[in-house]
Amino acid sequence: MSKKEYAPVFTTVNRSKLPPEAVVLPMPEKNIGLKADGFAIASLVLGILSCTICLFIFSFPLSLTGLILGISALVKRTDRKGNAIAGLILSLVALLSSIAGLIAFFSIIVDWIARLVNSIF
Repeated sequence: MSKKEYAPVFTTVNRSKLPPEAVVLPMPEKNIGLKADGFAIASLVLGILSCTICLFIFSFPLSLTGLILGISALVKRTDRKGNAIAGLILSLVALLSSIAGLIAFFSIIVDWIARLVNSIF
């Protein structure tokens, strides 16, 4: 009587119910790292774009999106942690610079309107 060969079995059942010759492999885990890796890369790309554009009108939404994607990639424990952190830092720098640009822009506009009003009256 020859031994029967079994193909590897992916199972979560009790091993005692299987023949001793059966090769039992653990069930593969769902890999959520791929989605988080995409978030990390997207965060890095948006961080680079928002830093290079430097126009506060376009930089604000890009940096805000990059910031959200970077945080979500870190929360989901990506394998590309460096990309997520770099994207997070670049997006934060671009967000702060766009906020500073907006404040400067509106202060110039308010000052210009105040001078215009003072020159009329």
